[in-house]
Amino acid sequence: MKNILKEKDIQSFFVFGNSLIFLQNKNIFQDGKLILIDIESFGVKNEFAFFHKQENENLVSIQLNQKNELIKHNYPIDAEICFENQAFLGLNYDRLTKTYEYFNYNLLDQKIKKINNINSKSIHHKVCLPYIFYKTKNQSDIGNFHLPTETTLWQYAIADLGAEKVSKILGVFGQTLVVVGYIREYTYMLLGLDVQSGQVLWKHEEIFAAELHGKVHPVKLSCIYADSGTGKVILFEAGVYSEFEGSSGNILKWINIFKSPLSFGKYKMDAYAFDICDADEEYIYFRTSVPGYGMYSGAGIFNRKTDQLEFLDVILSENGRPISIGPQKVKATKEKFYVLDNQNTLHIYDRE
Repeated sequence: MKNILKEKDIQSFFVFGNSLIFLQNKNIFQDGKLILIDIESFGVKNEFAFFHKQENENLVSIQLNQKNELIKHNYPIDAEICFENQAFLGLNYDRLTKTYEYFNYNLLDQKIKKINNINSKSIHHKVCLPYIFYKTKNQSDIGNFHLPTETTLWQYAIADLGAEKVSKILGVFGQTLVVVGYIREYTYMLLGLDVQSGQVLWKHEEIFAAELHGKVHPVKLSCIYADSGTGKVILFEAGVYSEFEGSSGNILKWINIFKSPLSFGKYKMDAYAFDICDADEEYIYFRTSVPGYGMYSGAGIFNRKTDQLEFLDVILSENGRPISIGPQKVKATKEKFYVLDNQNTLHIYDRE
């Protein structure tokens, strides 16, 4: 691994296809070429990339598609709410009633249609075509709204499953919806629900704790990662590395990292402060704290096949001081490894 390039003043970045795209001083560059100006922010997911800018007091979106075409939309669109050629929008927020009106927006013909019958207070949602899974604002209920028929297939209180609230909706694995339930402080459950009926298919309750030297260290499930590509759920927290099969809930791997501390060269990984930023079939790309260098000062690559570190580097300033790395600011392709530090410098490594 070789650090080959540093780009300064980068607010955010992503890899879109084979292109590196970053925001620098409100300008968007694609592979070093200026393509857009006066951009406020952007979002990307799989084949969807949207750049947001202010026009006549309205926030609009400019879409970049896989053909490198730029298409303007008059609505602010987040890539996370897109599926196929549609976007699920929560517009017209009423501050008095604290509810939304929901719309389906066609990205091809740019037509918008109001969605009726949805629980308008369900502002926390995850779109998995043709379903919209949601939790209510107080996070006590979970439900499934079927978009084509505009009907709620099921909704019930998470308390019926033994949890106080839904802390996270991870996604759909086959016909199984996987969610994290909060039981009480430091105690969580992982649930697999049938997409059609909401019936509990599997449940892991109160197993998320690692024991070291006679003490139990709670695993909060705050850094759990949904690997939709391989159909697995990855957990790397408080010294525990585990992988679950999302559809069945089977525990495929459960390793106490403390039994064999992970190190690469002169750096050692802190298994208590580990954040998965990205993953593919072979690797986990992460940020972590490195003892002696401060909180989230390191970034690296973990091999899921060998359960070993393949790379770990500490980000240092020009005067040799460690610089922390923000969440979700580590990405990778087969050729490159990208790390954006909190001083807005993008470090680009060549994966040898």
